[in-house]
Amino acid sequence: MKKRQLLFALPLTVIVSCTNPASLPSNIRITTKNIVHDAASSINLKTCIEIPQEVNSLNSCIIKSDDKKFIREYTLLLTDKGNIASLYRYLPEGPVITSLNELQSDTQLLGIFQLSLANKITINRSLGVVIDNNDTLPITGHLKGAKMLVVKPVASKLEKGRALVYGYE
Repeated sequence: MKKRQLLFALPLTVIVSCTNPASLPSNIRITTKNIVHDAASSINLKTCIEIPQEVNSLNSCIIKSDDKKFIREYTLLLTDKGNIASLYRYLPEGPVITSLNELQSDTQLLGIFQLSLANKITINRSLGVVIDNNDTLPITGHLKGAKMLVVKPVASKLEKGRALVYGYE
């Protein structure tokens, strides 16, 4: 019986302790959800031009901090309550911004991005997790310079080669 308890507790400990929740700011609020490509993946980086003064801003397709670099595919800008405010899709010529009003009237676009207007994203700092609708996502990395959190996504909900990075303030 003790072996079973230990086998259950060990993976749980590894998941929960991947990042130190104490290193997160106390008044943290999630502001963006970014679907990104890992820069090490096979994506053609020529489609994303790096302008140093814009890196990490919503106008840039690049998220960069220390030795980590990600290429944004799209970003959800969130309200103070964690709901969708707008959608940024990153193309070679720059971001295409879709407002909440446009999203509300374009259900096909919502379906493409698997979005719900009832989307709600929050953080549980004490557990070190981001809660995205019904998914509890362990924080696996903290990009302090960019004010971003890397999480372990639900594999079935994300295409291969993609990652989830949440911005905060």
